[in-house]
Amino acid sequence: MRQGFRRVAAGVAALTATAGLAACGGSSSGPGGTAKVGTRTMHFHLASSSQGPVTAQVPKQPIQTVASSQPGIQLQLFSAQRAQSGAVLVVFALKVDSAAAQKLSSTAEPALSANGADESDASVSGVSIVDPAGLKQYKTFMSKPSEDSTCLCSDTGSPFFVNSSPAAGTYMLAALVAAPPSNVKTVSVVTGLGSFANVPLT
Repeated sequence: MRQGFRRVAAGVAALTATAGLAACGGSSSGPGGTAKVGTRTMHFHLASSSQGPVTAQVPKQPIQTVASSQPGIQLQLFSAQRAQSGAVLVVFALKVDSAAAQKLSSTAEPALSANGADESDASVSGVSIVDPAGLKQYKTFMSKPSEDSTCLCSDTGSPFFVNSSPAAGTYMLAALVAAPPSNVKTVSVVTGLGSFANVPLT
């Protein structure tokens, strides 16, 4: 996994190929310099301090919405995009009501971490994709699996879950996950709060 992390980390600045991604500021665009129809340009800051933000074209509407394991939280999946760096960028969101928002740091945050991390060291490191046909799981890249701060994924500290007055709304999150072989076209996306089935890899 460390070798894979180094390869993907080195490629973060060049995530512009098949997934239409870019990194470290700027924006992705379609022909003529305009965003693709039905998408928006979004920037995701990674927990790993050694990497700049990742920018991606994300659909304006989720492709799937499911109930989560926590009351008041819906899971929304926006995309699972292949990149030339050997990763899949998973973009998902938590749609949170006002009651659930008050408990995010104690409920959703540890559930999304692979390590059950608290607010001092937390990310969405628990996100993975599963090839149901090949019965294989592909995890989010981390240089040190026991430390969320090394994850190539969204940090769930400030400004997400750790603040004095968390609000209801939609929290957009992302993770760079190891990519399955190119012949795998459909996967399940798994988070600590729930999962999405029959997700196309684009």
